[in-house]
Amino acid sequence: GHIYFCEGNQFTVGDGRYSIKAVTRHFDRLLILTEGDAWIADSSTCGEEEFPIMNVNSRMGCFSEGGVVSIGNDPVSAGRRAVFRWTSDTDELNECNAYSISDGISDLLEPSFFKNAVAYADELRGELWFCDPEGDGVAWIYNVKEKGWCRFDNICAEAFFDANGDVGFISDGRICVFSDECYTDCEGVGDTVGTPINASLVSGIIDFASTKPKKLKELALFADLDGGVLEARIVSDRGEQINATISPASEHSPYSRRLHSHRLQSLQLELSLDGDARQTVHSLRIEAR
Repeated sequence: GHIYFCEGNQFTVGDGRYSIKAVTRHFDRLLILTEGDAWIADSSTCGEEEFPIMNVNSRMGCFSEGGVVSIGNDPVSAGRRAVFRWTSDTDELNECNAYSISDGISDLLEPSFFKNAVAYADELRGELWFCDPEGDGVAWIYNVKEKGWCRFDNICAEAFFDANGDVGFISDGRICVFSDECYTDCEGVGDTVGTPINASLVSGIIDFASTKPKKLKELALFADLDGGVLEARIVSDRGEQINATISPASEHSPYSRRLHSHRLQSLQLELSLDGDARQTVHSLRIEAR
């Protein structure tokens, strides 16, 4: 169509080294992403007869034809080795910058993810969804506010769509929508049929940034456990394991458990929530002295 360009107003972007993968709005301009770089097209100063093209990034672009989506005024693209968020502090053309939001999961992403990634913005929840339909069936979800990632397995999404406020997707000819009442794997997922869906988290190494070893005193969290149970396991740099089980006394309450440990300088935290309820952990704190 001729939404942006009048018939006959074709122009060339770049030097031919890379193919154009995506064109998206960036404020009042067009951000044109190739496999390896990014360009901006802006007619605001010259009018429609002239459409100047400016290179704004010679290293970052979009590697997948379906791998670009916008959250607010910021486009997000699946580049060659990372997922980039494009932002601008001012309205100057040369202030268009990009930074990686996927560094924390880079070791978990297959090379095919960047080539085939399909992206979707769930604006209601402030989340970005990415899935490689030809990959291992893992969907990666980025929370824009929290700046963190989570993952769902066994989802080979070929495309996403808005299902009346919920995230829907198409997979192998099926139209699927997540159910709030489903806490177990459904029919058709091999030998996991009927298995409770357990949420788990394994943190990176948490260092107390102190040369003096400390002892753990308390684990406190604010959560909706909805009748379920949270299992916490802390592994110290000395190999010591400290376990804590937390079950709800009332909904949406702060919970705490006293901890006893030998002195340590760093730890790794593991959390597990059972699959019998819909549970949410809002915050967690570990006190050491």
